[in-house]
Amino acid sequence: MNDNENQYLELQDPDLIGSYTARDYLKTEPDSFMELIRGKLYRPTRGNSTSHQIALGNISFILQKHFAGRCEVYFAPLDVYMFHPGEDWMDTHNVLQPDILVICDSAKLHDLGCMGSPDLVVELLMPETASRDLGPKLAIYEEYGVKEVWIVHPQDFTVAVYLLVNGKYKIVKLLPKGEILQSPTFPDLKVDLDEVFEDWVNEID
Repeated sequence: MNDNENQYLELQDPDLIGSYTARDYLKTEPDSFMELIRGKLYRPTRGNSTSHQIALGNISFILQKHFAGRCEVYFAPLDVYMFHPGEDWMDTHNVLQPDILVICDSAKLHDLGCMGSPDLVVELLMPETASRDLGPKLAIYEEYGVKEVWIVHPQDFTVAVYLLVNGKYKIVKLLPKGEILQSPTFPDLKVDLDEVFEDWVNEID
């Protein structure tokens, strides 16, 4: 840790053994879009494409409309502190930034972000982050009990739905554009994937 006047973590020499915790994460620059994964800090990638922003906006709008008055819908950047009940959240080695998240337990809402696992997470795959989203982040969502994860694939216009069953994720649906996604966790949530990918196809084409 460096000794400059702001006492921010020095990231030029990243921690290779994964020893950082939320305590360290909170000492990074507050306007930095970073994630803490298995004790290692990850710098932000380059800015999202316009197609990513279009899809992010479409899904956020659909979820906000559906969950209005019942659950809260947020999108990145919002820190999600992943820890098990009874653990000190400051000791966690995992602070994630899902693209979109749904929180139905208001007790998890804090000025710093979400304290504990969301009920639903949506990740939009981009080349710079796909390996992270499908690898360590998905494993952390599974470990800490996120009930349902949607993985949105931009190249083939599909959504893979992961459901937590007996502590392990199963892909229960792989749906292409033109289909209706019905959430297994929220049976009344039905999403027309044409609306998700609306204007996105034109943008990529």
